[in-house]
Amino acid sequence: MLSNKKELFKHIDQIMFMHGFMRKGEVWYKEYEEIIAILAVGKSEQTGQFGHIFGGFIKVIMEPNQDVSKDVFKHFFMTLSDYDPTDEVRATFNLANDSYSGNERELKIEMYIEKFVLPFFERINSIQLLKEEILDNRILKAQTKLKAMNFLEIPIGQ
Repeated sequence: MLSNKKELFKHIDQIMFMHGFMRKGEVWYKEYEEIIAILAVGKSEQTGQFGHIFGGFIKVIMEPNQDVSKDVFKHFFMTLSDYDPTDEVRATFNLANDSYSGNERELKIEMYIEKFVLPFFERINSIQLLKEEILDNRILKAQTKLKAMNFLEIPIGQ
C-alpha cells in the first residue's frame, strides 16, 4: 500500500518507464520528434494530496534551455480530474486518505495512467495530432497557452 511520496513515485516509475518515459524530479517526460510529453505529480504542502498534470511542450516554440522538469507553464495540459470529475481521482492521489486497502490505490493509479494519460500522449505526439486534439477537446483548448494556440494557428474563442 502506498503511504508516501517515495513509494508513489516508485509505482509511477514502474508504469512510465515501461513506455519509454524518463523521470527528473516530480516529472516524467518523453521526447517525440516535435513534442515533449510530460506527466507531473506534485505534493501539496498543506495536505497529503498530490496534483497530477499531464501535457507538454511544442519543441520549436520552447525557450532556449527551458527545463521541462521545473516549468509548470507547459504549452498545453490536462488533469485526470478533467476526465473524471468525481472526487475519486483526488481521493486516489491523496495519500492521507486511508480508505484504500491492499493494492487498491496502486491499481487505480495504474488504471488512470493507462486509460487516460498514455492514450492522450499517443494522440498528441506530433504537431498535427496535437492541433487535431485541441480542436476536438474543449477542455484542452481552454488549457492551451496563447503562444501554442498562435503557433498552431487555432482561432481563440471558437
